[in-house]
Amino acid sequence: MKTPFKLLVCLLALGLFLGACGGEEEPARPAYKSFTSDEGKFSADFPGTPKRDARTETAGDIKLNLVHFSVDNGDEAVSISFIDYPESVSTQDPKVLLDSIAEGAASAADGTVEGADSKLKSKTPTTVGDNQAIDFQVDIDERELVARAILVGTRMYLLQVVSEPGVDSTSYKRLTESFELI
Repeated sequence: MKTPFKLLVCLLALGLFLGACGGEEEPARPAYKSFTSDEGKFSADFPGTPKRDARTETAGDIKLNLVHFSVDNGDEAVSISFIDYPESVSTQDPKVLLDSIAEGAASAADGTVEGADSKLKSKTPTTVGDNQAIDFQVDIDERELVARAILVGTRMYLLQVVSEPGVDSTSYKRLTESFELI
């Protein structure tokens, strides 16, 4: 079980990181809008209308569906992603799983993105309601990833903002403060 579990963590971290880093530049940030995903069972404020992307990842013989909502405004990308793990995850220690997400985000960026150099800058366990969570920051070349992973049963949510140097933004604070499970 340990090898597929580690692979699940790496796939989630890589998929969520890569999803937030791509996109075309847009000239100005649109106004924040409340967005609700019935599918994802959450609502949050985004700086514009998020685009939905979904894909299936395979970890060993387990198929995982990753759903990603993002707004890319050129110098920053704001996103919420979720993935439903198999029931076997419910036997894992949530703190260990969340810690692995933070560690995996840094190592996936470092080892997978061509030419990328990344470093886990910080990680802090927290809670969101009754759910275990972790806040973390990763420096990736000249970008900064600020994220919160929240484990709700067997569903992992990842709220993240990836920004260019010098971007003075309130997007992460707005995203995390407005996030609600529905």
